Amino acid sequence: VASIDQGSRPRYRKFASGSRRSEVGPLLHRGTCGSGMSPGADGDLLKLSVGELKKQLFWCGSAVPAGHLEKADLVEAVRRAREEKADRDRKKAVAEEAQKKAQEQKEEEQRWQERKKAASRPAPRPLDYEQKQDKSSQDVV
Repeated sequence: VASIDQGSRPRYRKFASGSRRSEVGPLLHRGTCGSGMSPGADGDLLKLSVGELKKQLFWCGSAVPAGHLEKADLVEAVRRAREEKADRDRKKAVAEEAQKKAQEQKEEEQRWQERKKAASRPAPRPLDYEQKQDKSSQDVV
């Protein structure tokens, strides 16, 4: 971002290519699935244009339904896509948590095995009763 124009009109950013993009523009420039808006915000979805609703569907990972669509149909499709994405994200988080927990258990088991191995006593040697010392090598107290 090179500079920001100041004035009475909405602020625009000047980009290196000379093009301008409004700072007040839609949330879709960030490439989110409408995460800035609450999932049940019908009013927010109704304020979006048809093109923006299609972009919302794209960022949610859903396809635009086939056939002639009214704006209400797109709003419903975006709402369903958000719910599905939230479910996928929840399932992914649960799976990642389970994988992380399994990894931690595996590491704890390895640490326990290493401690057990380090603390183990050496195997006892068999006693040799046939070996005797000379009386001359014994110390007299």
